[in-house]
Amino acid sequence: MKILSKVLFAVLLFSSISATAFAALTLTAWPTTSTVDISAGAQTAYPGLEPSGLAWHSGLNKLLLVGDEGQLLTMNTDGSSVTLYQVGGDLEDVTVVDPASNFVYLADEGSATVGARILKYDLSTRTVAQIWDVSGLMPELNGLGMEGLTYADGYFYAGYQYNGKIYVLDLSGTTAVKVKDFAGLSGSGYTDLSGLHYRDGYLYALYSNVMAIIDMNGEVKMTYSVVGTDQEGLALGADGNGDGDADMFIAEDSTGKVYDYDNFPIYGWVAPAPTPEPTPVPVDPDADGDGVLASLDCNDSDPKVSSLQNYYVDADLDGNGSSTATATQFCSATAPSGYSAIHTDKYDTISNAGVEVSNDGVDNDGDGVVDEHNTVALNGYHPYFSTLDVNSSSSKKIIGYWGLKNGEIGVRYADWSVYRYQAFVGKTNTATKVSLVSGTGYLKVTLSGKSVTLNGYTGVAK
Repeated sequence: MKILSKVLFAVLLFSSISATAFAALTLTAWPTTSTVDISAGAQTAYPGLEPSGLAWHSGLNKLLLVGDEGQLLTMNTDGSSVTLYQVGGDLEDVTVVDPASNFVYLADEGSATVGARILKYDLSTRTVAQIWDVSGLMPELNGLGMEGLTYADGYFYAGYQYNGKIYVLDLSGTTAVKVKDFAGLSGSGYTDLSGLHYRDGYLYALYSNVMAIIDMNGEVKMTYSVVGTDQEGLALGADGNGDGDADMFIAEDSTGKVYDYDNFPIYGWVAPAPTPEPTPVPVDPDADGDGVLASLDCNDSDPKVSSLQNYYVDADLDGNGSSTATATQFCSATAPSGYSAIHTDKYDTISNAGVEVSNDGVDNDGDGVVDEHNTVALNGYHPYFSTLDVNSSSSKKIIGYWGLKNGEIGVRYADWSVYRYQAFVGKTNTATKVSLVSGTGYLKVTLSGKSVTLNGYTGVAK
């Protein structure tokens, strides 16, 4: 849909281009004057239709026409025998890939809630079979978005009204991949690209009252001054008798008209008849062979990773990231140094991976039991506190201790892990007594008149 004039486009987007840039573009007069309005049947099928794109379907021997309110119509070249399909969206152009199939492809400019898309539409079932999101390439800006679409030799060519460029897209997969782009007439200050058509090695690009014929390398070969107003779609019909001309169909948005211009010279502007250029070579390989194209792969040299992964700060380097850390993304199959893929560590200044921490509701040691006491027999020493110097370490690392039955004691460390140690051997219901040796990490344990001094970080007797 046209929103701004060509001149206003130039002011907004190409303010550095002087007014003489427009005058420098040599325009050839529109080469045919015989014209017929063929829009009556389409307007009857959908009153108020705003035509925005055209294509020739050689398999059906029909014109395809789309409208701004999501309509797709098929009709004869004289405008008769109209069939209406209500697809939805803001349709701006249409193209055909395989004339023998039931599928056509539609350019949906999108809206504030749905971005630009290319739709594969099944005429036989009246359903959308596939969607490619192209909003990242051609977002709607200031009401200007994707306006043209055509197909040639394995690639789709999409026109972007915001900047006047033509994007070459590979839609062979589920994601649209940009191969390259053409400047078209944007270098001459024309950005109002509103329609595209392909025929025999050349693109026909419709701008505001100008049509450019562009080869498959992006070189502008010819420019015509187009008659009419608010032209939004174009298509060449069949060259029925092989004389090098065909009907050129032009759709006008504001008037609601579709015009048939007879005997448009397909090859009259160049001799000999053009030979199609080689098919563009994709610049989007899959170097690591992981099935993800380079443009979508964060590291196309490593098959083990193709997308950014979440990792969390692991300050104590125990392999468990902080439970309060915000994820940092790295293109790496393994966690970088100082990070971890898991983040359940509530005490990330203390190396305690695999140690059960009380009252955190997490099975830290992975034994299927939550918040139980640790024992040296089953779990080994605490990986951090057991390394401290028991003579010089502050006793504040031990925040609790108590006696248990059968000669055992319990000790709570600064990460709230609880360890049980065996001070005496034997069964008794009498609880041991425990006291901290001041200024050290030693614990004095007494039971039935016997005493032993234990390393409070390992439970080993002094």
